[in-house]
Amino acid sequence: MEPRTDLTDAQRAAFEQNESAFAELDSQWRAAREAAEARLRDADYDPGGPLYCYRCTCSSFVPSDDDGNVCEREFCRHTAMQHA
Repeated sequence: MEPRTDLTDAQRAAFEQNESAFAELDSQWRAAREAAEARLRDADYDPGGPLYCYRCTCSSFVPSDDDGNVCEREFCRHTAMQHA
């Protein structure tokens, strides 16, 4: 699908504001992940896997059958974004 070019000025402005808001959110998320990694490193915690969870001791993200965005492990159930 091709991008629409027949947008009004108000619609273009809305998309620009959305882009700015999501860029700010991405920056905040990146800062939170960096802080989480630093806290675990400073506490001498080895997560034991490449997709470990920042919120619990889950060592690897396992996508669930019902919602691939949530870790299948019952003790975890955190989102993919909350895993490294």
